[in-house]
Amino acid sequence: MLAGFFVTIIVALLVAVHFIDWNAQRSWVANRLSDALARPVSIERGLDIALFPSPHVVVRDLMVGTSFANAGFELAKIGHGELRLDWPQLLKGKLEFSSVRLSEVTFNVPARGQLSRLNFLPVRQIELHSATIVLPSQGRPSLLISQGLMSWPAGATRGEVKLMGIVSGERVMASGSVGWRMDGNDDPLAVVDLSIGVAATTTTINGVVGYNKMDLALQSQTPAFEQLLAWFQWVPSASMRAQLAGSARLKGRLTGPLSAGPRLEINELEVQLSQVRGTFQGDIFFKSEERDWSAVLEMAASTQDISQLPGHGGLWDHLAGPAALQSMVMINPQDIALSDAIFSVTGEPFKLKAEGQVTHRWDGSATEGEVKFSATTRAVRPTLDALGYSFPLSGKGQAAGRLNLHKRGFSVTDLVIHGAGDGWRVDGGGQLVRQDPQDDAQLAITLEAELHGASVLSTLGIPFEEKIDVVARGRLSGSAKAPRIDDLDLKVISRAFDATVHGQVSSLWPKLESQLNIKAQVPDLGYFSNVIGALPNVLSALKASVRAQVTTNGTLISINQAEGDIRGRGLHGTFTGTLPDTQDWTGGTVALTVQVDDLSSWGLGGSSRRNGADAVRVKVNAANSGDRQRPLAIYGQVSGEGWSAQIRSKMESLQATAAYELELRIAADDPDQLVGFFAPTVTLPGPLAARVSLQGQFDQWETSQGRLEISGDGVEVVLDGYLLAMGKNDRGLDIELKTDSFSRLGRMFAMSLPDSAPVRLVGSVKGSGAGIVIDSAQFDVGTSDFRGSIEYVRFDDAGRKPRINAQLVSEHFDSKDFQTSATRASARMPPEKFFSDRQ
Repeated sequence: MLAGFFVTIIVALLVAVHFIDWNAQRSWVANRLSDALARPVSIERGLDIALFPSPHVVVRDLMVGTSFANAGFELAKIGHGELRLDWPQLLKGKLEFSSVRLSEVTFNVPARGQLSRLNFLPVRQIELHSATIVLPSQGRPSLLISQGLMSWPAGATRGEVKLMGIVSGERVMASGSVGWRMDGNDDPLAVVDLSIGVAATTTTINGVVGYNKMDLALQSQTPAFEQLLAWFQWVPSASMRAQLAGSARLKGRLTGPLSAGPRLEINELEVQLSQVRGTFQGDIFFKSEERDWSAVLEMAASTQDISQLPGHGGLWDHLAGPAALQSMVMINPQDIALSDAIFSVTGEPFKLKAEGQVTHRWDGSATEGEVKFSATTRAVRPTLDALGYSFPLSGKGQAAGRLNLHKRGFSVTDLVIHGAGDGWRVDGGGQLVRQDPQDDAQLAITLEAELHGASVLSTLGIPFEEKIDVVARGRLSGSAKAPRIDDLDLKVISRAFDATVHGQVSSLWPKLESQLNIKAQVPDLGYFSNVIGALPNVLSALKASVRAQVTTNGTLISINQAEGDIRGRGLHGTFTGTLPDTQDWTGGTVALTVQVDDLSSWGLGGSSRRNGADAVRVKVNAANSGDRQRPLAIYGQVSGEGWSAQIRSKMESLQATAAYELELRIAADDPDQLVGFFAPTVTLPGPLAARVSLQGQFDQWETSQGRLEISGDGVEVVLDGYLLAMGKNDRGLDIELKTDSFSRLGRMFAMSLPDSAPVRLVGSVKGSGAGIVIDSAQFDVGTSDFRGSIEYVRFDDAGRKPRINAQLVSEHFDSKDFQTSATRASARMPPEKFFSDRQ
């Protein structure tokens, strides 16, 4: 009987389950689930109940909302679900399930502002197949759970969890326990103790999480630090990702209400990248708004070689060696701010220390802050080259100041710089300002500099070979790429000259351009001329004062206007001129007016015979000759008492190796004044004319070829050959002499000779001790002829008169040619005789 009853009941149930339209009950079942979960639930496609193998409810497209207030957001969509009923509890009037099997599930994790209170469906086991968990941000990857099992023993509040899935192409495995309990406010809390592995990353989570409370202890370790950045919506560039490759280890706690946004307390975050090691402590705040978070961290980072980090051009590319950064850091998705930051580089050749605070927007739109810095370098030249400034000198340098950054530019205030090297020193202070990224930095820096030695000037492109000291002061202004020096004061001290300079350097680089007013004292023009290679060994013992307006353009130095005076060795005068290119003396014009009070001080002739009698006045002009081979022309006039000389000269330049041509024409109304200077005992009446021409090279003046033509007082003399070297190195001159009487010739040699028939002499002249020797002489007097050598001996130290020693052979001799004129005979002076009365 009893068995038949149960059979009847089972049959009745089967008939009832088969013929009842369960779809019509979808709303009733959905409402029961909604009451249990405290959120909207709907069954969109189908509802069915099966009794075998055990009673269960089958739903299709079960939709679960976040909250009744936000019914438009789908918390979950279940494509297929099987909910096995717990009959004992159902008979007691409770809707509970022994197990739930879900597949084709999409779970959308709500944003923090959309999350409502958690309620848990009473169930002892949940199986998941093909479930996708979608995180609230598009920048974060979704989690695909291929298989999962969560089970709770009867009466237990904590159950075992095992999940397998994929995230970002990496396999995910999670295991542990999840349960629930009520807090003091009767709010349900999920109790979590999980171990999660993603590829080589392992994370443990332990604690509780609920709508109004969360306290989770986190520990995580990963060899792929760059992958963690995706969870904060920061996707670095490909080059940056390569630099961020490395490992990380995190210990912290996730606390705060889940509804308002939790806080991640970082007890220790250690990051070890390929070139950088960093440690962090602080808090990350996740706000209620989507993609909104902020972090306050204390960080310390270091690298063994900052040169291995990616550079951004300029000075950064030249930093090398150990570097460290300590700072308080505030970070959010929009910007990063460093406060109390200390950054240092202790490598070579550049050391840097910076302290301050900086804020930078991730989109690069602005960087603001204030940084106090100090830097030293053992290699000034490459450091400035890295900043785009050409600096040819080598040495050490220091700089300190305060860097102020604003949205569109920067300023450096309280700047102090010092540089020093072999033969140079620079000190300065001031500021740099750049108002706009499109503009160059503007300078306002006061500088003092010292240069010592010719090698420093040569490095700066200024040819100079003597010891020199330069002290300069000025204001560096203009732009950093095109600086200038205003109010320049410069003092130059050297053996060759002393000078003071005032003016402006309108460009320092890429080439030097300046406008200068110069005052100079040259204590020894001879030494100066030897230094610059102009008129060597000519201007010794002379002094000069110079005032000039000078401009420079790269290596081109131009003297636009110069004037001054010259003095010494009985000489005094003035000069004016211009010189467009100091490397090409032929391009200038010079006017020189001097007076030589006594030529004897120049080694020419004897001492003055009377006051002012030997004074010589010189007016010389130099200009372009128009001759390509010898473009420099010098012309002018030299005059003395009763005589004058016209000068015409063409030369390559005034350099030592320059070739020259010179012509000198002399006219003397009173030749006694001119000739007597060289031979005080000689008296020449009547006018005298002379012409001198020379060709040669300054540094080989003894080899200069020349011709001297003299005519006057019945005498004509022509000397041809090495005019300037007669008497040296056996270099001789060809001589041709004509006169109407020996008496006229005697006066030229400071001797008294008798009258004779006309005289003609041809030979070769060279110096010999205290006189001259005429070799290969052909000597004709009237119809008489002589051949041989003649020696003329000037005054000696004993004061004896000049004399002539001759060895001559005559083929034809007529004594009448040597008869003494009767007009020379007198009682006071007996007639001169060529031949003695002795036999």
